[in-house]
Amino acid sequence: MVEQQSASVRVATLLAACDGGPRRELRSLAPEAISRRVSASAVKESLKQLKRWSRDGLLVLAVDDAAFPPLLREIPDPPLLLFLRGDVSCLTRPAVAVVGSRRASSAGLRIAHDMAGALAEAGVTVVSGLASGIDAAAHAGALAANGRTIAVLGSGLHQVYPASNRPLAERIVTGDGLLISEYAPEVRPRRHHFPERNRIISGLCEAVVVVEASEQSGSLITARLALEQGRDVLAVPGSIHNPNSAGCHRLIRDGAALIDGVSTLMQELGLDGPVPDSPPAAWAPVWHALTVEPMDAERVSQVLSLALPEVLLALAELEVRGFVATGADGYSRRCPQPSSGPRR
Repeated sequence: MVEQQSASVRVATLLAACDGGPRRELRSLAPEAISRRVSASAVKESLKQLKRWSRDGLLVLAVDDAAFPPLLREIPDPPLLLFLRGDVSCLTRPAVAVVGSRRASSAGLRIAHDMAGALAEAGVTVVSGLASGIDAAAHAGALAANGRTIAVLGSGLHQVYPASNRPLAERIVTGDGLLISEYAPEVRPRRHHFPERNRIISGLCEAVVVVEASEQSGSLITARLALEQGRDVLAVPGSIHNPNSAGCHRLIRDGAALIDGVSTLMQELGLDGPVPDSPPAAWAPVWHALTVEPMDAERVSQVLSLALPEVLLALAELEVRGFVATGADGYSRRCPQPSSGPRR
């Protein structure tokens, strides 16, 4: 695929073996200008390296390759090179990012899992960053729905980080998903890699969904980059007492679409999604106890003679699935309607 006669591909291959300063310094230069700084021996060594990576099952795409994701090529600062492991057909499907806090609440994890599952069932590729918390839940949700998911790493593909998510990375590859990195396979994670990789997460997608994010969350960087790239930004609100919801509330104040359940997400994206006529049997009693007038969880617990934690869990699940609306005065019953069809 990579020929020595192609200056831009040759330079991109060389840059893949670099990290840190040299990559950032040369990224702004034209490929032809960079190639004049590259020695013949360096090109020869980079081509040998490329063959070794190919034997490891990795594919390398340069920015001028026909298979390079077109949406990503259009961003202001596209990566010169992508390393891929898995099913590259994921790059040809519509994609939506689901991102959020590494220290997510249990409710946030469920929301990310279920929203990613709904997107996957609708044929959308779910993109995230393989971090702990919301990212991992989003990948797992897409896999559970037998869908496609892309993980964009802040390290090389041979240095999956965090180590606790290496089994998840393997599940993504074996589940017809894809791992992506702009860093050479042996490059270890560094602090500045993660904000850099966020532009790739948003750049691959038509929209970014933020489930939980504090005011200092890296997910807000992804959301800002998405806006700069002309992507839609959607945010899930949460409790005013949860610091992980502060970033989402700020995004909503700044104009992000408010997503209060799976059905709202599908409607905002113009997607058809499976919307059941009634809630799952396990949570039906809680749903039936609600009315269109808001009730607090303690009142529902009293009406049903159920423990409050059990009621809160059911309400969280019902809210994620679009059967319950939540507001300042409590919870109310809603009957989600299916979306009218794909917008795009």
